[in-house]
Amino acid sequence: LAWAVPLSILMILYPVFHPVPTIFIGLVFLTLWIPRTILEIVQYIHEGRISLPDLKNYKFELILPLLVMLTWFIFWISSFRIWDNTLKNILQTIFSESTSSEAMNLMDTISYAQGYGYSVIEIGIKQFGVVMFLFALSVLAILLFLSNHHYEPFNKRFCALLGPFGALSIAIPVLFLFDLPFNAFRFLHALELLMSVLSAYALYTILTSKRKSPLLRRTTFTMVIVIVVISGLFFGGLLNLYPSPYRLSTSCHNTYAEVVGMEYIYDHRDVTTPLTGISIAPGRFADALLTPEERAIQRFPKYLENEEKVQWHFGYDIHSSLSSIYGKETDLVIIPRDKKIYTDIFPDMAQYRFTTQDFDRLIIDPGVNFIYSNGEFDFFKITVMF
Repeated sequence: LAWAVPLSILMILYPVFHPVPTIFIGLVFLTLWIPRTILEIVQYIHEGRISLPDLKNYKFELILPLLVMLTWFIFWISSFRIWDNTLKNILQTIFSESTSSEAMNLMDTISYAQGYGYSVIEIGIKQFGVVMFLFALSVLAILLFLSNHHYEPFNKRFCALLGPFGALSIAIPVLFLFDLPFNAFRFLHALELLMSVLSAYALYTILTSKRKSPLLRRTTFTMVIVIVVISGLFFGGLLNLYPSPYRLSTSCHNTYAEVVGMEYIYDHRDVTTPLTGISIAPGRFADALLTPEERAIQRFPKYLENEEKVQWHFGYDIHSSLSSIYGKETDLVIIPRDKKIYTDIFPDMAQYRFTTQDFDRLIIDPGVNFIYSNGEFDFFKITVMF
């Protein structure tokens, strides 16, 4: 009871933090009871019983999730902006044939990468190989559980996990049909948590089972297989733990220097001057550093759209100065990620995007004033030259 009150408060207030874990928790609440119910119904049919299980036995499993969903809807979902955008995108996809989807965007990205000589299969194996192997082990765990539950003690807690696992396995591909404010891959972390438990059950069953083939009865052989599988998952996960050149991804985390630099910009910039950059997200910093009144004055977008970003090579492949591209004074922000992405992650793309010489030339460009730098965060002002 001592933990029930803070846990209840946490559950009620959770949607204000982020919609993705909220959706996952909602799926868990709504699906925990489904696998056990299905198995009991199948058992009733198999035994030839006429009456189905009494639904009164499931009133707690049914009422509790519905109460949580109702509380979330009343207090948060109806007033949370991203939920409004999510529902609008879903309705637009359903009722409008011309609306793009995440699957279409993903296919465009794949075609774009293949056009520059990147192997999409290799990248997919590096980034999602561990996830695919865990998924295969999880499916094996379900098959082992279904084959063993007739003559082994029924594990209700493990059976309950099959509901969220099945719901997420279906929901992630379905979400690719929509163009939502968040990526469907965001649910992979939640799915991996469930798959880790299911995979552990599969490996445990393989090690302890006495009813398998003679090959699996050899304890040494099964132990070697399990050790190889666990070691492979460990090292595969270790290589994908952080963004790196191996998996062709950059870190989206912001450094302290970037925070200090954005504070400087908020304090010293002319709010009527537009801002450009490569990967800076000015609105996300504003959400963390400014009050609602200050955000209204700064009027920064959360992320820069493609047309708001600076041109490839800062336009030096066409013009002698960056100022030749802009018709009015513009602020320019360069962060470490902008330089590293084409030197460490995609060096083959530097000739098409940004080279080290482009950043060096930016400093000596007569049409660009170097305003501020703290060693990592650089702030320039693009002037208009007549």
